[in-house]
Amino acid sequence: MPEDAHKSAGGGRGEPQGTERQDSPKKFNNMINTTAKIKKKYRDKIQNNKGLTSFQKNVLLTVLEIPCGEVRSYAWVASEIDSRAYRAVGQALKRNPYAPHVPCHRVISSDGSIGGYSKGLREKRRLLYKEGIVSG
Repeated sequence: MPEDAHKSAGGGRGEPQGTERQDSPKKFNNMINTTAKIKKKYRDKIQNNKGLTSFQKNVLLTVLEIPCGEVRSYAWVASEIDSRAYRAVGQALKRNPYAPHVPCHRVISSDGSIGGYSKGLREKRRLLYKEGIVSG
């Protein structure tokens, strides 16, 4: 996080007094609250989706917790749900009905390669680029 992320907005930087900078505490708190609300919304959707197996639900709930700007491997997701079935994790993510809100694009191969994505590798790269994970 930038060193000045929690300093008050406006004034001293060519900004009118009272304006909010992008990284102001209020904007940051709103972003955190919004993220928490979105996670709760999709956590509830996953848990109440009768079309998903318990394995798929566990995979999606685990992936939902991967922070923006970070990636995890299919094997990591499998181990988090006490499984060794990393290929089954890939299949569960392929059927993710909530992408990109449940961020399956943040799951990559153990060797660091991008892996697959139901919406195509170009879209996966675009999402990862947007989060600062891959370069253009």
